[in-house]
Formats: sequence, C-alpha cells, structure tokens
Amino acid sequence: MRISDIFYLFELFILMITASIFVLKYGVILFWWLSSPIRRFFQWIFYLPGWDEPWIKHTNS
Repeated sequence: MRISDIFYLFELFILMITASIFVLKYGVILFWWLSSPIRRFFQWIFYLPGWDEPWIKHTNS
C-alpha cells in the first residue's frame, strides 16, 4: 500500500466516525421528538392495541 492509500483510509475512517456521532446525536433527538406524533398517527390508522389513549376506544370482541 502507498502512503496516499493509508491517508485516504484514515481520512475515510475519521469521516465515518464524525458522521456516526452526528447521526447518533441528532438522530436520537429527532426520533424522540417525532416518536409521539408518529405513534399516535399509526395508532389512529391501525387502532393498535397496547397504546391506550383516552380518545381511542378499543373494541375487543
């Protein structure tokens, strides 16, 4: 391997670490912020059991 290949791999490695930290940091915040409306939206569509909200009545036959 040449020196340029090693530097290229090292730069790619640092870029991957930086991107993963960025995605983890802001992905968790975005998921936490979006999880409640998305959960209520799917619950409103599919009437999923287990997530009991007062404005949804489950009809269990």
